[in-house]
Amino acid sequence: MNKYQSSNHAAVVADSLNLPFRNESFDLIIASEIIEHVIQPELLIKELFRCVKKNGVLIISTPYKEVIKYSLCIHCNQKTPVNAHLHSFDEKKLLSLYNDKDLKRIEWFTFGNKALMHLRLHVILKYLPFYLWKLIDKMCNLLINRRANIILKLTKKD
Repeated sequence: MNKYQSSNHAAVVADSLNLPFRNESFDLIIASEIIEHVIQPELLIKELFRCVKKNGVLIISTPYKEVIKYSLCIHCNQKTPVNAHLHSFDEKKLLSLYNDKDLKRIEWFTFGNKALMHLRLHVILKYLPFYLWKLIDKMCNLLINRRANIILKLTKKD
C-alpha cells in the first residue's frame, strides 16, 4: 500500500530512541508533536541530532506549557495522562534538554493562542492568508498571553 509514490518519500516504523539510520543522514529532521510522549525526551533529541548532517537542522514542536490532565485507568487503577502526554515544555525546559559541542545555534519561538483554539476560530481563520493568520495570532498573544505551541530549532555545526 503506497500512499506516496515517490522516490523521495518513504515510511519507516522504528524505535525513536534507536533509529535505523547512519550518523549524519539528513539535512533536516522535523519531530512534530512527539517529544511530549517520550519517557526520556533528552535521549530522543540526542538520537535525532545524531542523524542530522553537519550544518543540518532539527526542528521540534510541542504544546507550550500544557497542563497535563490525568484520569484513572480502568485496567490498572493508576493515574494515566489523558492524551498520553508525559511532559509539559516551555523554552527553559526544552533548551535544557540538549547542549553539546556540535551545536551551532539554538532558536525557539511560540505560536498559536489557546483562546483562539477554545473559541474554535480555526474554522474561519483557515480561509485567511497565512500572513493575516500570523498577525491575528500575534495580536491575540499580546492581549491574552496563552500561547499554545513552541518550536525549537537546533542547528548542527559544520
